[in-house]
Amino acid sequence: MIIKIQQAIELVKAKAQHRSIVIFGTGSGAQKVKAFCDHCGIRIDYAVDNNEHSQQFNESLELDVKSPAILEQLHGRVYVLLASTYYREISAQLQAYGLEETEDFSDFIHFSNLTPDGRYGFFGNYSSYEEALEQCTGYENPAIVEKITYSTEALIKNPKPDLDSRSQQLLASFAHIQAALPKSEYRVLDFGGALGAHYHTFKAHLPPTLRFKWFVFETPPMSVAGKKHFANEELDFITKSELEQYIAQGNFDFIIASSFIQHTEEPEAYWDIIKRFNAPYVLMNRLPLIDKEADILSIQYVEPTIYDASYPAWFLAEHKWLKLMQQEHHMLLRWTIPEDEVYLDNKHKVIGQGMLLKATAVDA
Repeated sequence: MIIKIQQAIELVKAKAQHRSIVIFGTGSGAQKVKAFCDHCGIRIDYAVDNNEHSQQFNESLELDVKSPAILEQLHGRVYVLLASTYYREISAQLQAYGLEETEDFSDFIHFSNLTPDGRYGFFGNYSSYEEALEQCTGYENPAIVEKITYSTEALIKNPKPDLDSRSQQLLASFAHIQAALPKSEYRVLDFGGALGAHYHTFKAHLPPTLRFKWFVFETPPMSVAGKKHFANEELDFITKSELEQYIAQGNFDFIIASSFIQHTEEPEAYWDIIKRFNAPYVLMNRLPLIDKEADILSIQYVEPTIYDASYPAWFLAEHKWLKLMQQEHHMLLRWTIPEDEVYLDNKHKVIGQGMLLKATAVDA
């Protein structure tokens, strides 16, 4: 169960009047939960952890760490803040002890990935990717893979009849590509395509006779999940270690990079990789372009109801990037994404943009 942040703070403070407050977990999530509680004036009495080697005084947390088995004897006298991504397993364990969700424990890892004052969104102007990444859970957080697995399964079972503008623009761009490059089968490389959401959207809204060879480029954990649960004769998943192999093979009809390049360590380097594929068409979507001379590196603290994560995110200098993208491409279409309206530091509004690019070499 996900509860709103202010409700959670008030709930725990009320419980603390009569109970000990306990953190379940001792990893990085626990440190963030502890810091968040310290900021909110919530005193943590001790921590518990299933790992016997962790059951000692933890200097980072400045807490004693005990076996969770003691919780079974403390029903009604403790309130447990879960600080682990393994929520389902720990929740089942606590319920086996006789504890009830919300009444006796809650999933506080949702709030550990927010800013110290409990906000979510885009904040900061960091000098290096490493500096930002040190303060984040990162892109390979298991919670991301788990949540996207569920959402992709739901999409396959019940394709959305009403498409948001993100998907509408991708399908409209493909109609342009299809008219200029009529084929019965298309080879697609989808950068940052998660577990194949774009592929499944295309399949649900295009004629069944149209076929694809669709490759999704993702993080290793996401690719493992993709191959295990979603790969088929049309859909496959690749990682960074395989890029050179696929560049050598080439022959992609178009590339999709949707909400991708701004989430890489070096956006310009990945743009160079995209160009090396020599695909006739590139669909850049959900780009956060800003009226600045240089890119700005922030941290995105994801809204807890989406999934538990925080990671570096670039805002891209519009003039610079339009110049880069049009060095070897014509811009055929350009659009804005109303669903991608965000604020940097709660002040500067940025609306995501997309564009269909055609390689100039195609016209040569």
